[in-house]
Amino acid sequence: MSAGAIARKYAIITIGTLAEAYLSGVVEYIARECGNCGNSKECLAKKKCPAKKRRKGRGNYTDIRELFEKVNDKEEMLTFNDLLMIIPQFVEIDGSLREELERLREIRNHIHVQYIEKDKVRVRDYDKNKSRYTLKEYNKAIAVLRQLPALFERIIHTLEQYRVKKTGKEE
Repeated sequence: MSAGAIARKYAIITIGTLAEAYLSGVVEYIARECGNCGNSKECLAKKKCPAKKRRKGRGNYTDIRELFEKVNDKEEMLTFNDLLMIIPQFVEIDGSLREELERLREIRNHIHVQYIEKDKVRVRDYDKNKSRYTLKEYNKAIAVLRQLPALFERIIHTLEQYRVKKTGKEE
């Protein structure tokens, strides 16, 4: 593998990690802003609160609001799938962005996870005959990273609109 490919490989892994951390921060923000309203009122007129959706988790169904409480109490770290399930309850994630996020996660996990084979620790990588870690893949990863602040801004705006509809006043 060339030095450029190695540099792009680790850059792509890092970008995948940053993207997941960013999404986690977005959900922590949602949990802090929306997760402790106590189910007292609906945020939107004639529409149910998006935090009342349910996700199948670890053998049972859990209300997203319960997850928010655990996130706020620092009791639970949400999985990548949880993040991609919760955020669309509040704002739409463009299909291509979602696909790229999932692709980054797949690349990161494929490379990052080590395994033991006959008393040797091996780092998994893709087949050497396959062209990986190209400049095109790197640029796609950068494009994903650049889209995340706009997603967070949409979340902030949406939650502000929920708050206005709930309280009747802007903050």
